[in-house]
Amino acid sequence: MQIIRNAKLLVGIALALGLNLPINIPTVYAAPPKLKVVGNQFQDPAGSSVVIRGVSITDFQHVEEAYGYKFMIDLLTNEQEGWYTKVLRVPVHPNVWHGSNRDEMFNRYLKPLVNYATEKGLYVIIDWHYIADPRNHQQETLEFWNYIAPKFASYDNVFYELFNELRGNANDIGLNWQVWKGVAQPWVNAIRAAGAPNILLMCGPQYCQHMREAGADPFYDPITVEHLWKPTIFVSYPTCPTEFIFIDIFFKWLAKTFNISCNFSIFVIAVPAPLSNHDGESVIHRL
Repeated sequence: MQIIRNAKLLVGIALALGLNLPINIPTVYAAPPKLKVVGNQFQDPAGSSVVIRGVSITDFQHVEEAYGYKFMIDLLTNEQEGWYTKVLRVPVHPNVWHGSNRDEMFNRYLKPLVNYATEKGLYVIIDWHYIADPRNHQQETLEFWNYIAPKFASYDNVFYELFNELRGNANDIGLNWQVWKGVAQPWVNAIRAAGAPNILLMCGPQYCQHMREAGADPFYDPITVEHLWKPTIFVSYPTCPTEFIFIDIFFKWLAKTFNISCNFSIFVIAVPAPLSNHDGESVIHRL
Protein backbone atom coordinates (compact mmCIF):
# COMPACT_ATOMS: atom_id res chain seq x y z
CA MET A 1 0.00 0.00 0.00
CA GLN A 2 1.24 3.51 -0.85
CA ILE A 3 0.78 4.80 2.70
CA ILE A 4 2.97 2.00 4.10
CA ARG A 5 5.70 2.55 1.49
CA ASN A 6 5.76 6.28 2.29
CA ALA A 7 6.06 5.59 6.02
CA LYS A 8 8.95 3.18 5.45
CA LEU A 9 10.65 5.75 3.22
CA LEU A 10 10.46 8.38 5.97
CA VAL A 11 11.94 5.95 8.49
CA GLY A 12 14.78 5.10 6.09
CA ILE A 13 15.61 8.74 5.46
CA ALA A 14 15.62 9.51 9.18
CA LEU A 15 17.93 6.59 9.93
CA ALA A 16 20.29 7.48 7.09
CA LEU A 17 20.61 11.05 8.36
CA GLY A 18 21.04 9.94 11.94
CA LEU A 19 17.92 11.80 12.97
CA ASN A 20 16.04 10.91 16.14
CA LEU A 21 12.64 11.98 14.97
CA PRO A 22 9.30 10.75 16.35
CA ILE A 23 7.68 9.11 13.35
CA ASN A 24 4.21 7.64 13.68
CA ILE A 25 3.73 4.68 11.37
CA PRO A 26 0.03 4.31 10.56
CA THR A 27 -1.78 1.30 11.96
CA VAL A 28 -2.73 -1.23 9.32
CA TYR A 29 -5.93 -3.10 10.18
CA ALA A 30 -6.47 -6.62 8.94
CA ALA A 31 -9.86 -7.52 7.54
CA PRO A 32 -11.84 -9.54 10.09
CA PRO A 33 -11.99 -13.27 9.31
CA LYS A 34 -15.10 -14.56 7.62
CA LEU A 35 -17.34 -16.24 10.18
CA LYS A 36 -19.78 -19.07 9.82
CA VAL A 37 -22.65 -20.22 12.01
CA VAL A 38 -22.40 -23.66 13.61
CA GLY A 39 -25.28 -24.48 15.94
CA ASN A 40 -25.55 -21.53 18.29
CA GLN A 41 -21.98 -20.37 17.79
CA PHE A 42 -19.94 -18.23 15.45
CA GLN A 43 -16.82 -19.99 14.19
CA ASP A 44 -13.75 -18.60 12.46
CA PRO A 45 -12.04 -20.27 9.45
CA ALA A 46 -9.98 -22.43 11.84
CA GLY A 47 -13.15 -23.85 13.41
CA SER A 48 -12.71 -22.03 16.73
CA SER A 49 -15.82 -20.60 18.40
CA VAL A 50 -15.60 -16.86 18.79
CA VAL A 51 -17.47 -14.12 20.63
CA ILE A 52 -17.86 -10.71 19.03
CA ARG A 53 -17.92 -7.67 21.30
CA GLY A 54 -18.97 -4.24 20.22
CA VAL A 55 -21.39 -1.34 20.35
CA SER A 56 -24.65 -0.24 18.85
CA ILE A 57 -24.59 3.37 17.69
CA THR A 58 -27.52 5.65 17.07
CA ASP A 59 -28.97 6.27 13.62
CA PHE A 60 -26.20 6.41 11.01
CA GLN A 61 -27.31 9.76 9.56
CA HIS A 62 -27.37 11.34 13.01
CA VAL A 63 -23.90 9.97 13.77
CA GLU A 64 -22.45 11.55 10.63
CA GLU A 65 -24.14 14.91 11.06
CA ALA A 66 -23.55 15.20 14.81
CA TYR A 67 -20.09 13.67 15.23
CA GLY A 68 -18.79 12.32 11.95
CA TYR A 69 -18.67 8.56 11.44
CA LYS A 70 -14.87 8.54 11.31
CA PHE A 71 -14.64 10.25 14.68
CA MET A 72 -17.09 7.78 16.20
CA ILE A 73 -15.44 4.68 14.75
CA ASP A 74 -11.94 5.92 15.62
CA LEU A 75 -13.09 6.42 19.21
CA LEU A 76 -14.69 2.99 19.45
CA THR A 77 -11.56 1.24 18.17
CA ASN A 78 -9.04 3.22 20.23
CA GLU A 79 -7.47 0.61 22.52
CA GLN A 80 -5.34 3.27 24.21
CA GLU A 81 -8.59 4.75 25.49
CA GLY A 82 -9.86 1.36 26.63
CA TRP A 83 -12.09 0.53 23.65
CA TYR A 84 -11.87 -2.90 22.03
CA THR A 85 -14.82 -2.81 19.65
CA LYS A 86 -14.93 -5.61 17.09
CA VAL A 87 -18.48 -5.26 15.80
CA LEU A 88 -20.52 -2.15 15.07
CA ARG A 89 -24.30 -2.34 15.02
CA VAL A 90 -25.75 0.31 12.70
CA PRO A 91 -29.49 0.95 13.17
CA VAL A 92 -31.46 2.14 10.17
CA HIS A 93 -34.56 3.89 11.53
CA PRO A 94 -37.48 3.39 9.13
CA ASN A 95 -38.88 6.89 9.63
CA VAL A 96 -35.53 8.38 8.61
CA TRP A 97 -35.11 5.98 5.71
CA HIS A 98 -38.62 6.57 4.35
CA GLY A 99 -38.36 10.33 4.80
CA SER A 100 -35.35 10.62 2.51
CA ASN A 101 -34.10 9.56 -0.89
CA ARG A 102 -32.80 6.06 -0.32
CA ASP A 103 -29.98 6.34 -2.85
CA GLU A 104 -28.74 9.51 -1.17
CA MET A 105 -29.05 7.95 2.27
CA PHE A 106 -27.09 4.93 1.13
CA ASN A 107 -24.35 6.66 -0.85
CA ARG A 108 -23.89 9.67 1.41
CA TYR A 109 -24.22 8.07 4.84
CA LEU A 110 -24.54 4.31 5.09
CA LYS A 111 -22.02 2.99 2.57
CA PRO A 112 -19.15 5.32 3.61
CA LEU A 113 -19.69 4.36 7.27
CA VAL A 114 -19.69 0.63 6.50
CA ASN A 115 -16.64 0.98 4.27
CA TYR A 116 -14.69 2.83 6.95
CA ALA A 117 -15.68 0.32 9.62
CA THR A 118 -14.54 -2.45 7.28
CA GLU A 119 -11.20 -0.70 6.73
CA LYS A 120 -10.81 -0.61 10.52
CA GLY A 121 -11.26 -4.38 10.73
CA LEU A 122 -14.79 -4.39 12.18
CA TYR A 123 -17.79 -6.57 11.67
CA VAL A 124 -20.90 -4.52 10.89
CA ILE A 125 -24.56 -5.27 11.58
CA ILE A 126 -27.15 -3.48 9.44
CA ASP A 127 -30.20 -3.34 11.71
CA TRP A 128 -33.67 -2.55 10.32
CA HIS A 129 -34.66 -0.80 13.51
CA TYR A 130 -38.38 -1.31 13.87
CA ILE A 131 -40.01 -1.86 17.27
CA ALA A 132 -43.44 -2.89 16.09
CA ASP A 133 -45.83 -5.63 15.02
CA PRO A 134 -44.03 -6.91 11.91
CA ARG A 135 -47.31 -7.84 10.23
CA ASN A 136 -47.95 -4.13 9.78
CA HIS A 137 -44.63 -3.61 8.00
CA GLN A 138 -44.19 -6.66 5.78
CA GLN A 139 -44.01 -4.93 2.40
CA GLU A 140 -41.77 -2.03 3.40
CA THR A 141 -39.39 -4.41 5.19
CA LEU A 142 -39.26 -6.57 2.07
CA GLU A 143 -38.53 -3.48 -0.03
CA PHE A 144 -35.75 -2.41 2.33
CA TRP A 145 -33.97 -5.76 2.18
CA ASN A 146 -34.48 -6.05 -1.56
CA TYR A 147 -32.59 -2.77 -1.82
CA ILE A 148 -29.89 -3.40 0.83
CA ALA A 149 -29.21 -7.13 0.37
CA PRO A 150 -27.19 -6.90 -2.86
CA LYS A 151 -25.37 -3.74 -1.74
CA PHE A 152 -23.22 -5.54 0.82
CA ALA A 153 -23.44 -9.07 -0.58
CA SER A 154 -19.69 -9.13 -1.19
CA TYR A 155 -18.85 -7.96 2.35
CA ASP A 156 -17.95 -11.00 4.47
CA ASN A 157 -17.97 -8.81 7.60
CA VAL A 158 -21.51 -7.43 7.21
CA PHE A 159 -24.48 -9.11 8.93
CA TYR A 160 -28.15 -8.33 8.31
CA GLU A 161 -30.50 -7.98 11.29
CA LEU A 162 -33.87 -8.29 9.61
CA PHE A 163 -36.18 -6.70 12.20
CA ASN A 164 -35.02 -5.17 15.46
CA GLU A 165 -37.79 -6.08 17.91
CA LEU A 166 -41.27 -7.53 17.65
CA ARG A 167 -43.83 -5.74 19.78
CA GLY A 168 -46.38 -8.17 21.17
CA ASN A 169 -46.85 -11.90 21.71
CA ALA A 170 -49.31 -14.74 21.24
CA ASN A 171 -51.42 -13.79 24.26
CA ASP A 172 -52.05 -10.15 23.46
CA ILE A 173 -52.03 -9.92 19.64
CA GLY A 174 -51.69 -13.51 18.45
CA LEU A 175 -48.05 -13.11 17.42
CA ASN A 176 -46.46 -16.48 18.13
CA TRP A 177 -43.35 -18.06 16.63
CA GLN A 178 -45.18 -19.72 13.72
CA VAL A 179 -46.92 -16.48 12.77
CA TRP A 180 -43.61 -14.62 12.96
CA LYS A 181 -41.94 -17.20 10.72
CA GLY A 182 -44.67 -16.78 8.16
CA VAL A 183 -44.09 -13.04 8.14
CA ALA A 184 -40.29 -13.02 8.02
CA GLN A 185 -39.36 -16.07 5.93
CA PRO A 186 -40.11 -14.18 2.67
CA TRP A 187 -37.56 -11.54 3.72
CA VAL A 188 -34.96 -14.25 4.18
CA ASN A 189 -35.84 -15.76 0.82
CA ALA A 190 -35.56 -12.36 -0.87
CA ILE A 191 -32.11 -11.72 0.60
CA ARG A 192 -30.84 -15.07 -0.58
CA ALA A 193 -32.47 -14.60 -3.99
CA ALA A 194 -30.49 -11.35 -4.30
CA GLY A 195 -27.31 -13.42 -4.03
CA ALA A 196 -26.43 -12.16 -0.54
CA PRO A 197 -24.72 -14.87 1.57
CA ASN A 198 -24.42 -12.58 4.61
CA ILE A 199 -25.10 -13.96 8.08
CA LEU A 200 -28.69 -13.16 9.01
CA LEU A 201 -29.78 -12.25 12.53
CA MET A 202 -33.33 -12.99 13.65
CA CYS A 203 -35.30 -12.26 16.79
CA GLY A 204 -38.68 -13.42 18.10
CA PRO A 205 -41.98 -12.22 19.61
CA GLN A 206 -42.34 -10.10 22.75
CA TYR A 207 -39.32 -7.88 22.12
CA CYS A 208 -37.26 -10.95 21.20
CA GLN A 209 -37.82 -12.70 24.51
CA HIS A 210 -39.98 -15.56 23.24
CA MET A 211 -37.43 -17.81 21.57
CA ARG A 212 -38.28 -21.25 22.93
CA GLU A 213 -39.41 -22.58 19.53
CA ALA A 214 -36.28 -21.39 17.71
CA GLY A 215 -34.34 -24.59 18.26
CA ALA A 216 -37.05 -27.05 17.24
CA ASP A 217 -38.64 -24.91 14.52
CA PRO A 218 -35.93 -22.61 13.15
CA PHE A 219 -36.08 -20.32 10.20
CA TYR A 220 -34.66 -21.74 7.04
CA ASP A 221 -31.01 -20.62 6.97
CA PRO A 222 -30.49 -17.76 9.50
CA ILE A 223 -28.84 -17.76 12.91
CA THR A 224 -31.26 -16.73 15.66
CA VAL A 225 -30.53 -13.69 17.82
CA GLU A 226 -32.29 -13.11 21.09
CA HIS A 227 -32.35 -9.76 22.87
CA LEU A 228 -32.28 -10.60 26.58
CA TRP A 229 -34.04 -8.32 29.00
CA LYS A 230 -34.88 -10.63 31.93
CA PRO A 231 -32.51 -13.09 33.63
CA THR A 232 -35.28 -15.71 33.79
CA ILE A 233 -34.78 -16.27 30.08
CA PHE A 234 -31.60 -18.14 30.92
CA VAL A 235 -33.54 -20.64 33.00
CA SER A 236 -36.00 -21.20 30.17
CA TYR A 237 -33.38 -22.20 27.61
CA PRO A 238 -30.77 -24.89 28.27
CA THR A 239 -28.89 -23.71 25.18
CA CYS A 240 -29.13 -20.10 24.11
CA PRO A 241 -29.00 -18.63 20.62
CA THR A 242 -26.49 -15.84 20.14
CA GLU A 243 -27.62 -12.86 22.17
CA PHE A 244 -27.27 -9.15 22.29
CA ILE A 245 -27.06 -8.38 25.98
CA PHE A 246 -26.66 -5.22 27.97
CA ILE A 247 -25.25 -6.34 31.34
CA ASP A 248 -22.26 -8.51 30.59
CA ILE A 249 -20.85 -9.67 33.92
CA PHE A 250 -24.22 -10.32 35.59
CA PHE A 251 -25.47 -12.45 32.70
CA LYS A 252 -22.17 -14.33 32.54
CA TRP A 253 -22.60 -15.21 36.21
CA LEU A 254 -26.13 -16.43 35.56
CA ALA A 255 -24.95 -18.55 32.65
CA LYS A 256 -22.25 -20.19 34.75
CA THR A 257 -24.57 -20.65 37.73
CA PHE A 258 -27.21 -22.42 35.65
CA ASN A 259 -24.64 -24.20 33.46
CA ILE A 260 -25.97 -22.68 30.27
CA SER A 261 -23.92 -22.45 27.10
CA CYS A 262 -24.34 -19.11 25.36
CA ASN A 263 -22.44 -17.05 22.81
CA PHE A 264 -22.33 -13.53 24.20
CA SER A 265 -22.16 -10.23 22.39
CA ILE A 266 -21.96 -7.00 24.38
CA PHE A 267 -23.81 -4.04 22.95
CA VAL A 268 -23.40 -0.71 24.70
CA ILE A 269 -26.01 1.87 23.85
CA ALA A 270 -24.99 5.53 23.48
CA VAL A 271 -21.38 4.63 24.32
CA PRO A 272 -21.66 4.99 28.13
CA ALA A 273 -18.48 3.10 29.10
CA PRO A 274 -15.44 1.52 27.49
CA LEU A 275 -15.27 -2.15 26.66
CA SER A 276 -12.27 -3.79 28.27
CA ASN A 277 -10.50 -6.97 27.36
CA HIS A 278 -8.85 -7.17 30.77
CA ASP A 279 -11.16 -9.89 32.02
CA GLY A 280 -8.72 -12.76 32.09
CA GLU A 281 -10.03 -14.29 28.89
CA SER A 282 -8.20 -14.90 25.64
CA VAL A 283 -8.44 -11.90 23.36
CA ILE A 284 -7.89 -14.15 20.35
CA HIS A 285 -11.23 -15.84 20.79
CA ARG A 286 -13.03 -12.76 22.06
CA LEU A 287 -13.18 -10.93 18.77
